[in-house]
Amino acid sequence: MENSSIIRIETDEEKRLQQKLLELKQLKSEALDKELILQQILADLEEFRRDYDLRITLRQKELDAIHQMIEDFMLTKSSQSVTTEIRAVYRRLAKLIHPDLGSNPDEMEARRDLMSQANRAFEDGDIETLKSMLIGIECQADSNCNGLLASRIEFIRLQISDTRKRLAQVSIEIARTTQSELYQLMSRQHRCLQVGKDYLSEIAIQLEAEIEDARSRLNAITSREDQSDGHSD
Repeated sequence: MENSSIIRIETDEEKRLQQKLLELKQLKSEALDKELILQQILADLEEFRRDYDLRITLRQKELDAIHQMIEDFMLTKSSQSVTTEIRAVYRRLAKLIHPDLGSNPDEMEARRDLMSQANRAFEDGDIETLKSMLIGIECQADSNCNGLLASRIEFIRLQISDTRKRLAQVSIEIARTTQSELYQLMSRQHRCLQVGKDYLSEIAIQLEAEIEDARSRLNAITSREDQSDGHSD
């Protein structure tokens, strides 16, 4: 008796369908893993942010407030050593070099140094130094912006499906978060704690010293003005 069973051969279309289903399953699994990693990073970062705000942000705001008092005082002086042009240049520069804009702890410290230099130049009425600093910072910022724009265009072009897009977005978010100033600070804090040091305490101490220095400058400026007013009487 002849064997009447028929062996069914899978078609090319069916093979391609199975390959696509397997690819989609793998992509979804990878995307889920990435999302879980991102959620954990954000949770750790939020916990660190609360500690950072309590120990650092409040002191930074106090320092900024003193600098603002110095600026306001200088702008109300009758002396023409601080002109409208200097004020405009200083404020434009200050927005670009503020420490909060740093991408990592080292840049954050460098920005504080730049801010201190800008403050002293402003107080001395040294507009040439302020202009020089502004030109250098703006050129650097333009270069960074152009590079970022090109990267985003390339990123958008590479998206070919919803699952791949989500995977790429999560990967980019992880990279952006782990490259942020706050994450870098958190990582440095963890490394320091492992060897018995507290990096946030070191920053807080540095800010306290800067606050004291700023207060001294403010007191010196106001004292000179008071003495000048007394002599004029």
